[in-house]
Amino acid sequence: MQVALILVAAFFTFPACAQKHISSTEDWNSESSVLLHSPTKKHHSGVRKLFSISNHKAITQSLISEIVQGLKFRQFALDEVKVANANVDYFGFADSKNHCDDELLTECSQKILDDLKRAEDYLKRDPPGGDFARSSLGAALHTLQDFYAHSNWADLNINDGDINAVLGVGTVPNPPKNQRFCTETDVGQFLPDVSTLTSGYFSLICDFPPAGKCSHGPAPYCTSFNGINKDEAKTTVAQRAYNQATKASSTLLNNLLARPGIGKDQVAALFGLKSLAVVLDTTGSMGDDLSSVQSAITNLVNNVLEETPVFVLVPFNDPSIGPAIVTPDSSTFLSSVYSLSVYGGGDCPELAMGGILLAVQNSLPGGIIYVFTDADAKDIGLYSFVRAEAWKKRVTIHFGLTGTCSRRRVRRGLQSGTVDPLYIQLALETGGQVFSGPRDDVGNILANIDTQIQDNFVTLGRYRVDLPAAIPLPVDDTLTSIMFSISSFDGIISAVQIRRPDGVVVNTDTDPGVSKVQLGNNVVVTIQGPGAGVWNIDIGGTGASTILAQGNSQININFFQFMQTVLGRYEEMLIEIPGGNPISDGEFATALARVEGPVASGEFGLADIAGNVINSLIEMGDSSLGGPGDSVLIIEIPDSPFSIFVEGITASGHAFQRLAIPVYTPQVTKVSFNQLSLPDVFPPGSEVMIEFIVENFGIDTITVDLTVMDTLAYIASYNQTQAEVPPGGSASISVVLIFPDSCFEDVNRITATASLVGEFIGNSDIIDIIVCETPPPTSTPTLAPTKSQSKSGKKAKSGT
Repeated sequence: MQVALILVAAFFTFPACAQKHISSTEDWNSESSVLLHSPTKKHHSGVRKLFSISNHKAITQSLISEIVQGLKFRQFALDEVKVANANVDYFGFADSKNHCDDELLTECSQKILDDLKRAEDYLKRDPPGGDFARSSLGAALHTLQDFYAHSNWADLNINDGDINAVLGVGTVPNPPKNQRFCTETDVGQFLPDVSTLTSGYFSLICDFPPAGKCSHGPAPYCTSFNGINKDEAKTTVAQRAYNQATKASSTLLNNLLARPGIGKDQVAALFGLKSLAVVLDTTGSMGDDLSSVQSAITNLVNNVLEETPVFVLVPFNDPSIGPAIVTPDSSTFLSSVYSLSVYGGGDCPELAMGGILLAVQNSLPGGIIYVFTDADAKDIGLYSFVRAEAWKKRVTIHFGLTGTCSRRRVRRGLQSGTVDPLYIQLALETGGQVFSGPRDDVGNILANIDTQIQDNFVTLGRYRVDLPAAIPLPVDDTLTSIMFSISSFDGIISAVQIRRPDGVVVNTDTDPGVSKVQLGNNVVVTIQGPGAGVWNIDIGGTGASTILAQGNSQININFFQFMQTVLGRYEEMLIEIPGGNPISDGEFATALARVEGPVASGEFGLADIAGNVINSLIEMGDSSLGGPGDSVLIIEIPDSPFSIFVEGITASGHAFQRLAIPVYTPQVTKVSFNQLSLPDVFPPGSEVMIEFIVENFGIDTITVDLTVMDTLAYIASYNQTQAEVPPGGSASISVVLIFPDSCFEDVNRITATASLVGEFIGNSDIIDIIVCETPPPTSTPTLAPTKSQSKSGKKAKSGT
C-alpha cells in the first residue's frame, strides 16, 4: 500500500492572496514565484545590499515583463540568464573590467559589447543557439548593472530614468589618469565640483587607491574605509543607481533584439523554446515500428500540437548514428521522418545510447525525448554522459519498446524478457516512462505530447511499486488536467480503477473529458477538469510497475538545484553543481528551490522511488543567498535514491503536492573541474591541458572508471581511464585538447564522469569553454578564493 507524500519539513507561508514576496528590495518584478521565509542574513556592513547577487538576479528577473515581437521570456530561460549574471562575481571575480572598477570604463563597456556580439552570433546560427546566447547576455547584464553600482553615474545624473545610452552600442572613455576625484583622507568622498565619469578602485586587502582617486569600498577582507560604490542601500543615490540599472537592463535586451538579422525565430530561441525529439532505431527489425511511428508523428504535427516546438530527429543504426535533424518547421520535420528507411542490423544490442546522447545535445532545455527501439543498448559507456547532459538541460526521456535482446520481437506486448536496466534508470532519473507493447501500438505513446510540452506541465507524484497497489493522490483546484501513466515492463497489469474524490469510478469509455491510451501492457488515462480532493488509483496485476501522476497547473517546483557556497566578490554566494549527484558523506547539502503559483503555505520533503517519505531533515537556509522567490534548503542527504517534493495548501484552501523530476542517487565520488587549470584562451593552432579532480568521500578505497568527452571533438587524450582513490583522497584527470589552425570560435562542452567499476551510475561535471578565440590584450583573471564550502563538496565548480 502506497501513501500520499505527507511530511512536515521546512515550513513556509505566504501572505494571503500574494503571489510573491519581496526579499531584498521593493523593486524586483516576478509574476508568479513565491518565497519561503527564513531569517535575513546581514552582510559586511549590516545593511541591505542593492547590488548583491540576489539583487543582480532581481534586476534581471524584471525582464520577465519584456515583450518583443509578441514573445516574452519563459522562466527557465530567464533563470539561465540570472545564473550567468551571478557567476561573473565568482568566475570573473578579480578582473576589474567585469565590474567597471579601477576607472576601466572603456574596457568594461567594450566587454559589454563583446558579450552582446557573442550573444548575437549565437542567435544567428542555424538553428539559433539560445542557451549560449542567454549565458552571454547574463554576463553582459552583470557588467552593465555594475557600471551603475560602481561608477559615479548616479551621482551625476539625478533622475531614475537617466541611463548611459553608449553602453551596449559603443565604449565609454576612461577618466584622465591625472584627474583627482576623491580626497586622500576620505577615499569615499568626492572632491567638490566633480563632473567627470569615474569608478572606484577595488581591493581585497585594504590597499589605498592611487593618490586623488576613489576607493570602490568595503570588501570581505577590508572594511576599514569607505568607497563610492552603491552596492549598499545607504542613500537615495544608491536606490537611483538600482533603478537606472533596471531600466538599462531592459534597454540592453531590446537593443540586442533589434539588431539586423534578429527576427522572431531568434527572439523565440533566446526567450526559451521547448523541443520535441524522436530517436528512432532504423535497423532492419524495426520496419513495422517505423510505419507506426511515422503515422503517429503525422497526426501529432497536423492535428494535436497547439504550440509548435523545435523538432529534433535522430536515427541510429549500427555502426552509424545520426545525423541529427533540428528544425522549427513541421513540414521539414515530417519530410525527414518519412525519408527514413530501415536497413542492416541482424545482431543485438544496438547503439541506442549514442542516438539518445545526440538527441539530448540537440534538444533545448526542458525538452522531451521519445526513443523507439526493439533492442538493448550496447554502448553502455555513454550512459553517464547522457544523464549528465539530460540533467543539465532538464530533459525528460521516454522509451517505446517493442522488444529486447532477450525477446527481440514482441507481437502482443512485452510480458516476458528483461528490459534494459539502462532504459529503466534513465527514464527514472529524468522523469520519463518506459512503455512496451506491440509494434502496431508503439506510436500511441505520442498521443498526450501536447499536454506534456506546455510550460505548466507538472508532476504530482511518481511511484515505483509492486502490483497490486493502491495510491491516494491529492488533486488541487489549480489543475486543469491530470494524467495517470501506468507502466509495467516485467509484469502484468490486469486492471486499473481510478476513483474521484466522491468515490465515483472514472469510466474511461464514456465519461466526458476522459481519454485512455493503451500500449500493450501500459495504460495512460487523461482527465480534463478534475475536481479537487483525494483521488485513488487501484492497480491490479503482478510484477513491478511505475506510476506517474502529472498534469497542467500554475503551481510547480519550477527550479531545483544542488549548490555549493563560495565566497564571491564580497559576499557568500551559491554556484550550481551541474550534472552531479549529491555526496553521501553523512553531511548536509545546500540546494536552491523555487515554487511558483497561488500557494498559501507548504513544506519541502524527500521521497524515495516508491513515493514514500524519507525522514531526512530539511531546514531553511539563508534566503539572501538566493534570488527573488528562491528558497535556500539545507538537506540531510539519505543513503538511498530520492526526489524532492513540496506539499501544502493552495490560495483557495485545497491540499496540493508537487514532485521535482530528477531522482538523485547519492555517491561517494565527486567530480569537479580545476578552475586553476583553465588557460587564458584556447586560440587556433594551440595545444592545452586542463584538469578534472575526482574525490572519494567514502570510508573505503574505491576503483573508478573515468571518461571525458567534448562536443566539438577537440580532446586528443586524457591520462587515465581508471583510478584507485583512497578515503579522503583524490585522482587527477589531465585532458589534452588540440585546436587546428582553421578552427572558429565556438563553445565546447566538456563532460567528465566517474563511476565505481561495474556500475553505470556515478558522478560528473560539465564545463562550457569558449575555444578558438583570438587572445585578448590582457589576461583572464585568477579565480576567486573559495570560502569554507557547503557540505555538499569542497571545491568550486563551474556553473556554466
